[in-house]
Amino acid sequence: MDQRSQSPVVIGKGVYSVAEAARLADIPAARISRWLRGRQRVYRGENVFDPPLWVPELPDIDGVLHLTFRD
Repeated sequence: MDQRSQSPVVIGKGVYSVAEAARLADIPAARISRWLRGRQRVYRGENVFDPPLWVPELPDIDGVLHLTFRD
């Protein structure tokens, strides 16, 4: 199978790393990652998972989270 057919289409989407998005929005990178990945934490002695607030438009690229302008 052609590798290009499995690659996400990113032309015209405005692709940002978490660090770039954090800098542009003046929000900590950890918070953006938490919004898009969710987080595991302990609450009153119980393990809980806070789900992501939304699913990013792009899948991870080479295992790295990226955001689009729409995200």
